[in-house]
Amino acid sequence: GLMMMMQGPRQRRRSRPRRSEEWAAVAVVLVMALLSASAVTADDSKRTPEELEEAKRMRQGTPGYGAPRPPGTLLLNMLIKNEEEHLDRTLPKWAKIIDYWVIGVDDNNTDSSPEVIQKHLGHIPGSIVIVHFDGMGPTWTELVKYGYEHYPQATHGILADADFAPMQDTLDKMQLDIRCSKHMYTVWTEDHRNERKMDWIYRNIEGVNVQRRTHQTLEVPELPYQEVFQTLIDLNVDERTGGYQDRTPGKNERYIGFLEADLVDYPEDPRTLYYLGYAHYDIFKRAFESDAGASEKDWEELKVGVNYMERRTNVEGNHEELWFTMLKLGEVNERYYKNWDKALEYYKRCTEADPERADAWFYIGQHFRLAGELDEAVQYLDKAARLPIPVRSLFQWHYLYKCLSKLELGRAFVEPDFLARQSKQAIKRTLRVLRTADCVGGDPGNQAELRTIKDVLSNAASKAKSKRKRMIKPIKRLAKHVADNMDDIEDALSDATAHNEDGDRVPLFDAVLDHVMAMRNFHDQHKSKKSPRPTCRDYRRATTPYLRFWNDYGYKIEKRVDDALLGKWMNLNGKITSMCR
Repeated sequence: GLMMMMQGPRQRRRSRPRRSEEWAAVAVVLVMALLSASAVTADDSKRTPEELEEAKRMRQGTPGYGAPRPPGTLLLNMLIKNEEEHLDRTLPKWAKIIDYWVIGVDDNNTDSSPEVIQKHLGHIPGSIVIVHFDGMGPTWTELVKYGYEHYPQATHGILADADFAPMQDTLDKMQLDIRCSKHMYTVWTEDHRNERKMDWIYRNIEGVNVQRRTHQTLEVPELPYQEVFQTLIDLNVDERTGGYQDRTPGKNERYIGFLEADLVDYPEDPRTLYYLGYAHYDIFKRAFESDAGASEKDWEELKVGVNYMERRTNVEGNHEELWFTMLKLGEVNERYYKNWDKALEYYKRCTEADPERADAWFYIGQHFRLAGELDEAVQYLDKAARLPIPVRSLFQWHYLYKCLSKLELGRAFVEPDFLARQSKQAIKRTLRVLRTADCVGGDPGNQAELRTIKDVLSNAASKAKSKRKRMIKPIKRLAKHVADNMDDIEDALSDATAHNEDGDRVPLFDAVLDHVMAMRNFHDQHKSKKSPRPTCRDYRRATTPYLRFWNDYGYKIEKRVDDALLGKWMNLNGKITSMCR
């Protein structure tokens, strides 16, 4: 009874596979293992004894692709100083998914961080290591080496900041693939509106190192017989602001100092150039948005930042960082230097470099909307609003795709002068896009504004005639008007002549009928919903000969036809002229 209570409710027994099926499954596994071993033996036969020993050491029992493998184990690797508050929040969450831990505590730490670490992780194998901080890369490399030497049974390590907290209680450790050198995980901002991918999970092997003093990169050796170097696993973490570095005075100066030292070690390094540019830009931006405003010194910081960013655009490197650098240069030129031509150049370079990202399309469209150039604005905003969020590692602005791009399209579309010119189909198409928007979680006013815009467009769609009807109806009415008054028109124009398309002189009445009937034929071709929808180009091709004829000979008609008949004729001519012009 006790065993039954521990086991829980009795489950329905599964029928066991037949003994022959079990032996068949075992045979398949043995064959796969033999094939893998034979492949390894064939490759190994070409290696020197030293290379074989190195491969054996690095492989550490890694099975070949297709062979069975166990789940991985995870070692948490942190570097902290005075982070007791963050650690008290994050370590209980890490404790649920890690197997080992190594946390480096700065030798100048003054709070109770070590005690907090032991409180939450003391039941898990791990070590506190006192370190002398010499920049993120060099110091973290020492911790990575310590983890490999003291916890070699861990298949993988993960670098994490003290303010990173897993957003889940479990982790499928089959994703920790010992055949891969690295894995990525996803870091979300506190409001969960933006995310980036961090390639900070590494195979716990010799030779792993962390480069650069800040904005560090993790370098991991390739494994023997490796087919896949890096994959993304299902691990999401929440990042908070207010860490020790944020709280300590002089952060920007130290940060820029580390970057400048890295630039000496890695001349024209694209990553360092980007972050140096953004660091100087950030100093200016904070001053610009303050109550005091930007000083001359702050504008000089912006100039320095732009110089670094422009240098970044001239070197190869991470294409996402390059794209974001060009986007920031566009923003700087538009918002601060008021140089729209230069801004547009950078925005268009962004659309060429990564057309699946909505940001640059959105900024161009927003500029044109604010400038009152609504046709241009809608062209770009419609593109931005229809793009799904692409799979990218960095700079993912989720709220843009969920809300802002669609909201900005709606703002442009409901401008009275623009909306009045739109067909029912165009309004409905835009409404369908706006109905996919979700502005919850952003500015409280956005959701209300979105509802108002959708109401305006719904009302406009119910009142608007279809473009097909609006386009061809004036032609039908003109043809009917001429037909109903044919005798009066023929009598009035009996003594007048005009030149036809061949240059021959013909009666003016016959010329009128020829042109009106040509337009009526266009109407008949497109009046059915099953017929091809006419374009403005089709419409202009059909109506331009008539309008030119009226321009040349209308004065003769105006002199001869009575006012009542002429008034309606002129009114219909005006409607035909205004359509698609």
